[in-house]
Amino acid sequence: DGAAEVAALGAMLLRKKIRKEELIDACYHRYAFNDTDQAPRWFKDAERKFTRRQLPVTKAMVDEQRRQQMEIAARPIKKVAEAKARKKLKAVRAQQKLNSKADTLNNDADLDDKSKMRALQKLYDKGAAVRRPKSVTVIAKKGKGQAYGKKGTKIVDKRMKKDMASTARTGNRNFKGGKAARKPGSKHGAHGTKARAAAKRRK
Repeated sequence: DGAAEVAALGAMLLRKKIRKEELIDACYHRYAFNDTDQAPRWFKDAERKFTRRQLPVTKAMVDEQRRQQMEIAARPIKKVAEAKARKKLKAVRAQQKLNSKADTLNNDADLDDKSKMRALQKLYDKGAAVRRPKSVTVIAKKGKGQAYGKKGTKIVDKRMKKDMASTARTGNRNFKGGKAARKPGSKHGAHGTKARAAAKRRK
């Protein structure tokens, strides 16, 4: 209510319905005193509630300012609105591109109806499957500040990047890459270790 009353007074000043000098003079009145320091709390509460001069604004003016403030508060943030607009425009352009490819397939005289249906189904399935990744992998660099704490972001170094690639390729989290692990009888490979153990037992 206080903000709405201040806004209503400001609107009156802008519209020349009240002069600044009149507003300043209105601050000096018989209620403008400060001698309640030693008074009890109940007395101060009563003074604050009832001993107050009415402002030169009407209830309708205050209600109008309150309504305008609620409208402003309900508006989306500019950056959020711009992001939503960009997302919508991107989706529209992607759909237009998809429709253009579909029209090209439909107008292709070399394809029969069955092939066209299969190609269109594949095209629209691929278009619907394009989504923004839920997580982003950031490769760490020496001497660079890293974006720790960001949601959906995982910081890895080059070794972890290679391990992740091998896991995705083989499906085995314990997979050890490199020539030594794959070469039979290698000095450092698994087969080489077994061969040395068998030779020791024979001795």
